Amino acid sequence: MECVEGTLEMVDSLQLIYESWTEKEKVTGMKCEDNYMLKSIKYGDLPPVEGASKKNHHVLAYYDNMNLIGFTDIYVGYPDKSCLWIGLMVIDKKYRQQGYGSKIIDTLIKKFPNLSYGIGVDTKNLIGVKFWHKQGFRDLFSVHIDGTFGVLGLKKTV
Repeated sequence: MECVEGTLEMVDSLQLIYESWTEKEKVTGMKCEDNYMLKSIKYGDLPPVEGASKKNHHVLAYYDNMNLIGFTDIYVGYPDKSCLWIGLMVIDKKYRQQGYGSKIIDTLIKKFPNLSYGIGVDTKNLIGVKFWHKQGFRDLFSVHIDGTFGVLGLKKTV
């Protein structure tokens, strides 16, 4: 699996993959954002911490045999300096259920060794909770509940 930094030239292809995430509205109650990938690549999706910097934010695109499989939107240094936060991981609908999620996580760990890895999973996303648990994200470090919306903060240490 090849991993490359997302570029403005990739925005349309990455946006299509993002929009293939049809479960987003069922789980979060929100539709996919127009121009999400353009905003993320151009400005960064920064965490709510003092000193957050675009230089620590990356959109990574993943290819297998020249086919764009999916992407991650990550931030290095959140919730602490030794953690890589996976803000979003989306795999193109036609490549789901084929082991690519695990391959992407393995690729991330090789690309960013010696870190812990964090993810926020919506409490309504049972498929996501099962997937991340299977990937070794078993340390619960936070629970955020706001009305009908809940997120579990899970961490993996390698």
